[in-house]
Amino acid sequence: FVKWVQANLPKIAEEAESWKRLHAGPDLFAAVAGRFDAEALRVIEEAVASGDHAQLIAAASILLEVPRLLVFENVEYVQRLLALAGQAGDEHVQRIGGALSAAVSSGARVGTPGQPFAEDVEQRDRAREIAQSLPSGSVTQHLYLSLQASAEHSIKWHADRDELMDGRNW
Repeated sequence: FVKWVQANLPKIAEEAESWKRLHAGPDLFAAVAGRFDAEALRVIEEAVASGDHAQLIAAASILLEVPRLLVFENVEYVQRLLALAGQAGDEHVQRIGGALSAAVSSGARVGTPGQPFAEDVEQRDRAREIAQSLPSGSVTQHLYLSLQASAEHSIKWHADRDELMDGRNW
């Protein structure tokens, strides 16, 4: 795996703005990695630590594929990624943070009408708990507060939508 990544991450990063690379590269990375274990996460972290614009873009696109729970279960990793991205500039903090946020929020949700999705409730509660444990005003706290707010918005939006559907006149 490491040899494949060393050979191919530069290729994914070669045309960093190419939509084909931004979408197919992460899928290929996830397929080769099999799962996002410590080795795969280290490779992503090294790409972010490189400070190279193209590698940061490639790493952010790969982060879109991480399991949603990784962001909640590996807060120290998230802090390191955001700190490393910060060394390359605010643009990259936004890019890495956005990718992590998208990884949490993406995927199908199944639920009962009139009830919030379990994933949204979990996201709200875990993000709130983590944000409270982080240094006030930190980039990482901002990410988790944003995840909390996003979940709260989703819960409210679905509740409002369910009310409209249940109050129909036909």
